[in-house]
Amino acid sequence: MSHKPVFRLILILICLLLQATCFADTLRRAVLDLPSSFDPRLNVTNTDSLLTLELFAGLTRIDGQGQVVGDVASRWERLGQGTTYRFYLREDARWSDGKPVVAMDFVQGFRHLLSIGKPLPSWFLPIQSDLPRDPATHTNSEPTLGMFAVSEQILDIVVSSPSEQLLYWLADSAAMPLPSHLFAESGYGWARQQPLVSNGPYQLAEAEPQRLYLRRSSFYQEAENVAIEQVVYERLPETITLVRYLAQSQADVASGLAYFQIKGAKNLPGYQFSRQRRMTLLMFFMNPQAPALQDLRVREALYMAMDRNMMVHNRDKGEEAMFGLIPDMAHYEALSGTKLTQSQQREQARQLMKAAGYNQDKPLLLRILTSDREPSVIDAALAKRIWADLPVKVEIEKAPFREVVKRIHAGQFDMVRRMWQAEHGDPMRMLDIYLPPNLDWQDLPQEKLRGLLEVVSQSGRNRNQAIKELERFLMSQYLTVPVLQNVTFHLLANRVIGWSDNALARNESRWLSLVE
Repeated sequence: MSHKPVFRLILILICLLLQATCFADTLRRAVLDLPSSFDPRLNVTNTDSLLTLELFAGLTRIDGQGQVVGDVASRWERLGQGTTYRFYLREDARWSDGKPVVAMDFVQGFRHLLSIGKPLPSWFLPIQSDLPRDPATHTNSEPTLGMFAVSEQILDIVVSSPSEQLLYWLADSAAMPLPSHLFAESGYGWARQQPLVSNGPYQLAEAEPQRLYLRRSSFYQEAENVAIEQVVYERLPETITLVRYLAQSQADVASGLAYFQIKGAKNLPGYQFSRQRRMTLLMFFMNPQAPALQDLRVREALYMAMDRNMMVHNRDKGEEAMFGLIPDMAHYEALSGTKLTQSQQREQARQLMKAAGYNQDKPLLLRILTSDREPSVIDAALAKRIWADLPVKVEIEKAPFREVVKRIHAGQFDMVRRMWQAEHGDPMRMLDIYLPPNLDWQDLPQEKLRGLLEVVSQSGRNRNQAIKELERFLMSQYLTVPVLQNVTFHLLANRVIGWSDNALARNESRWLSLVE
């Protein structure tokens, strides 16, 4: 009898210890939606993409600091003229059913991406190479696919020109492998089978209408470096305020929140506020072939006179003013503005307009094309007000979004209010919009541009420095008026360790840990 209370006490202490350990190893993430599919190639929302990165592992991965690192690929090299990238797969990479991850899984995944009928992501276009394959090594693949299984552990990707962007592309959710051994049996239905077979840091343990449970996968090749044992995704309900939901559910991370939600919840006890830059840029994109904007002085004047702080304040979304083309990211610093005051910049802009032959009696006639969506129209109207005394007479042309896109591609505009978003983390992706064939360089310094692009492709470790020189050159042509950078807002429990505000950091659970 005397031992039973002690035994019971020990049991209670063990149970409490187990509960505390389980709680410490479980990360709860509140999101706006749950995935429509677990097939990485069918992603629709930001949550879809994040869950894909939790459940699947690509050739490369973006680490916690926004750097590209190997994942299923242990290493890679460039062959020939640099147009063939050879990836060596880790022999310990496994699917969650124990089958090895092989090169054909990536070939089949890309083939699936090309066949599902949705528009091919633009960052994969160079992979569709017409270059001839080597029949001795590139077998079991279409010649135009550009992706070849040399052996089970060696994968070649052929591109039309050398591009380090490839390493960032391959970390994207659309580039995840497909379990070809299951696809051979079940076709596109492989992702609906239970349990879901994946090869990432986590496995899908249970799915409920409002909640998903993930557990750390022992099959993942870096499982020993994954700190959090369990991740729970909870859908934010529409019938309860964010503050009350967080207080009741004890969620550790609430992501993708509107700025007004953050304003109401930033003082919530036990939580900290995170403001993460995004790879997006709100701009007024200029057509240098349009008669109104052929004069470089005019384009520079429009850039100088833009009141970015007014635009940021008017939108009231917590965004950040931008003076260059690429935001801050891992080892890449955004260009800053001049040290002139706004009134000094405006006066400099007036002098440029005067030198170009414009005055109040002879104003510049400028058409701003914008979609007919209310936020876009408001941005264009504010820009019209800012530029009114340069002197510029602005006419706003509203059109449905699809029509705006068609007119951009056809070059039928003077200036367009545009939001440019990079789908992956390479800083070069932010510059693609200003490069041929996206922009006609007929009357612009093409030889200088080609030289800088060549330096970028050959620069190796100094690539970011070469990209910075290219960005400065593009800025010297004043092809756009950058205005502001979007941001994403998060609320984090104080026990979450490893969260990054870097624009490239995806803040996957893989890179986080918890403390009590």
